[in-house]
Amino acid sequence: MEKSELLFPDKKSLQKEYLLKYRDQFLNLNNLKIGDEISLSFTCNNLIGKQIYLTSKIAKGVLKLDDNGVLYAESLDNMPFYRHMDNGLSGRSKRSWVQRTEAKAKYFFGDGFIIK
Repeated sequence: MEKSELLFPDKKSLQKEYLLKYRDQFLNLNNLKIGDEISLSFTCNNLIGKQIYLTSKIAKGVLKLDDNGVLYAESLDNMPFYRHMDNGLSGRSKRSWVQRTEAKAKYFFGDGFIIK
């Protein structure tokens, strides 16, 4: 069989099927429903000097579903996130800084799959 004649399964549908099954089993195992509050380790940023580090913080969150029906938890409190910014110039005119934003952190269940 030539390579052009090979058939491959649809990855997106398999990923979605896996994530939906993962959601159902996770909710059943823990006796939870969408909208319940849980304590979870959320990823956020930590700034030391001019270096941005990923860190995790245990906080309360609420279970939600995204547009594809994939389960995730969103933190109730805002978490710190940092971004390196600059003025777009080069040489002596270049200026850079770190911008802090506060946003709700999200934790997606069923690691390793992203449906686009």
